[in-house]
Amino acid sequence: MVKVSLTKDQVFPKGGYLAEVKERHTIKDGTWTPEIEGWNYIVASRAGFDKITVKTNDKVPKITPEQLEASEKDISVTFKGFVGKIYNVNGKVGISATAEEVILQ
Repeated sequence: MVKVSLTKDQVFPKGGYLAEVKERHTIKDGTWTPEIEGWNYIVASRAGFDKITVKTNDKVPKITPEQLEASEKDISVTFKGFVGKIYNVNGKVGISATAEEVILQ
C-alpha cells in the first residue's frame, strides 16, 4: 500500500477557520482515561467547507472551546509541522492530520 502525505496547502488550499476545539484523552489498554494528551482542532476548509480534525500534543489549547464559542468572528488558522494522510475505512475516504502547532490568525 502506498502512503501519501499531504501538505496544509493541499488540504486547505484557500485556508481554514476553526470550527471546534476538543480535548484528546489518553487511552490505556483500550480504556479512556481523564488524562489529556493533546487537543483536536476541527478546521473547516474555505474550499468546500469540509471539516478536518487536526491533532496536536498541546497540553494547553491555543484557544478554549468557551473562547471559540464567545468569538463573534471566524478565527482563521494555519499550522506548523502539518502532515495530512489519506485513509479509507469501509469504502469511505477521509483525511487525518497532525500538526506540531496550530497558529491562530
